[in-house]
Amino acid sequence: GKKSSQAAYNMGYLYETGFGAPRDLIMARQYYRQSLEYARDEGRPEAWLPVTVALTRVALREYFSGRTTGLPLRFLLKLILSMS
Repeated sequence: GKKSSQAAYNMGYLYETGFGAPRDLIMARQYYRQSLEYARDEGRPEAWLPVTVALTRVALREYFSGRTTGLPLRFLLKLILSMS
C-alpha cells in the first residue's frame, strides 16, 4: 500500500489519545516514528516539528504513568543534539 506520513501520524494520535482505538502508547510511538520516516521519504521536512512534539508527549505520558524510566531524558537529549 501507499505509505503516508499523515496517515501514520493520525494513527499515532488515535492510539495516543484512545480516540477511536484502544489507548496504547507503544503503538502511538511506533506510528509517530513511522510518520517521521515517511515524511523524510516524501521530502516533507515541515512534518518534523509536529511529529517530534507528539513523540515528546508520548515519552512524557509514559514517564509520568510509571511505565518507563529515563525515556524522556534520553529522547529529549537526542532531540536537542539532532537540532544542532
